Amino acid sequence: MLNRCFLFLFLFPVFVICQTDDVIQISGLVLSSDGSRGIPYAHVIVKKRSQGTICDFDGFFSIPVAKGDTIQFSSVGYVNNFFIISDTLNSKYYSIKQILIPDTMTLQEIVLYPWPSKENFKQEFLALEPPVDDLERAKRNLEISSLLRVAMNMKNDKQAMQDYAIAAQNSAIYNASMYYGLDGKQAMLAQFTNPFAWAEFIKALKKGDLNLRR
Repeated sequence: MLNRCFLFLFLFPVFVICQTDDVIQISGLVLSSDGSRGIPYAHVIVKKRSQGTICDFDGFFSIPVAKGDTIQFSSVGYVNNFFIISDTLNSKYYSIKQILIPDTMTLQEIVLYPWPSKENFKQEFLALEPPVDDLERAKRNLEISSLLRVAMNMKNDKQAMQDYAIAAQNSAIYNASMYYGLDGKQAMLAQFTNPFAWAEFIKALKKGDLNLRR
């Protein structure tokens, strides 16, 4: 039994060396169909063996494989692609660029209804009474009931609106009388703001026309 153990330990390194002779380090990029950008986090899997890796954000990957292995490249939204490691490769390192084509699918048309069935939609649609034309629609909007409904939603009633109009008119009349006078002549306030009137006043003051007579 001891001799068998020594024999196994002696042959095991030879077996490992034989196996490592077929190992190739494959590195590369997984790119989109136009080759302008890498596909982030794409899956790189060696088929028939539980071995694989994931690309980085730029689509770069590196994985050890054996000659004759089939590598599967896959990503969500793309068609799977495969690459077979040739038995004639002599180098221990190999670089590739793998292109994935977008997986497009044409979906059938879907019609959404606000009613549970077409029959219910037909029944509700036929029950509607839309206006025939613009004139009919305008007549309905100008009906007394429609106008009263709009008036009820207003903040001020008709009496308040009338009082506001009268107050605004009185204010305009008052302001006009302060500047121009009720009879159309200039009022006293207008004289104080008239530059020509001030010029005549200063001129008369210099001549002494405004001296009080005894």
